[in-house]
Amino acid sequence: MSRPKFKTEYQRKINTLNVYIETLKKNNTYNQYDVPIAYFKIIIATLKIEEEYTVEFAEENKQINKYLEPLPDFKPGTMKDDIINIFKMFYNKYHYVRNNIETSDSINCVFAKKKGKKPIFKPKKGEVCHECNGVYSNIYHVPDNIWEFVTGFKHGEGTLCMPCFMKKADKKRIRLWWQCEEGRMIMEYPEKKI
Repeated sequence: MSRPKFKTEYQRKINTLNVYIETLKKNNTYNQYDVPIAYFKIIIATLKIEEEYTVEFAEENKQINKYLEPLPDFKPGTMKDDIINIFKMFYNKYHYVRNNIETSDSINCVFAKKKGKKPIFKPKKGEVCHECNGVYSNIYHVPDNIWEFVTGFKHGEGTLCMPCFMKKADKKRIRLWWQCEEGRMIMEYPEKKI
């Protein structure tokens, strides 16, 4: 993958999306286009991160650039109905663009970029904590309702090491009780079951 080719391709799509936004803003008398405008801004922000981390997006199969191919180059003054139809296509919950935007936080570099932290690209073993960017390999379970309340992540989103999770829980005045159980996972030592 050659980055210069992508840069012009990304920039073309970002410029086109900006034309869409400006056209909708001019016709947004009753705020009826607030959602499409916000969504196009989200697509632009994700495209900028994908442009910077093209390889990582490709490795995780989370690209949105390649699924924006039916993006026509409209000139200023384009019919707003055409733009709304494009919004509806990309906002459809079954479209790759929406799915990949909503799940792109699973890529460490994206999550770190949004949090303003330095990404870790190649963890040696285990998961990468989205709070401290440390690598941890211990496994723990937190019920979904507690996870969402403490972390602000939806079910299945984000990973936190135990110390970071405990700090967040402490800030929310939640007392944790951990129970150790024998697991069935084989860790680093194949001859031992932990």
